[in-house]
Amino acid sequence: MSYILVFILQVCFNICKSLEIRYTYENKLGPILVIGFLLSVMMILGIYLSIGALLEGDWFMIGVYVAGSVSGKYVSYKINTKKYRNKVFNLINKEK
Repeated sequence: MSYILVFILQVCFNICKSLEIRYTYENKLGPILVIGFLLSVMMILGIYLSIGALLEGDWFMIGVYVAGSVSGKYVSYKINTKKYRNKVFNLINKEK
């Protein structure tokens, strides 16, 4: 059960981290504060569960933690890059 929870927490954490960056780019303070709160809760829970398992000698938790993190980054990349790639490209070209 804790493996699934840590995996889901890491996926959600990485998606929220990406959303936080996006909302910062868009200057949206409300969503940034909500996402920041969620990030803190997910980080504390994920670290608590994974460190607890490691202290009990469960080294498989490292793989679950890393797999969740990588999966979250992949999902976040697929969700967020399509809309903002052109915006960032146009912003960079505008400054030149």
